[in-house]
Amino acid sequence: MTSVPKPLKFLSPHYKRILEVYELQTDAEYKTKFADFVSVLGMVASDDDKPDCLTYCLQGSKLNLVSWGHEYLRCLAG
Repeated sequence: MTSVPKPLKFLSPHYKRILEVYELQTDAEYKTKFADFVSVLGMVASDDDKPDCLTYCLQGSKLNLVSWGHEYLRCLAG
């Protein structure tokens, strides 16, 4: 990705901890929304060999995927 937004740059070092917090969530509605966020963050922070972006997208709401931008959709398609 040529230009990573500053919030994603800031959160990338905390990605593993964010995944741990995600797994601890018990509220289904909140966890679905959190999965959308983790999916977008996974686009820039996950290892190249792990499809975190797609994995958490499928666990998320699957609504308004276009609103995250074309790089996100490209990552999902890859």
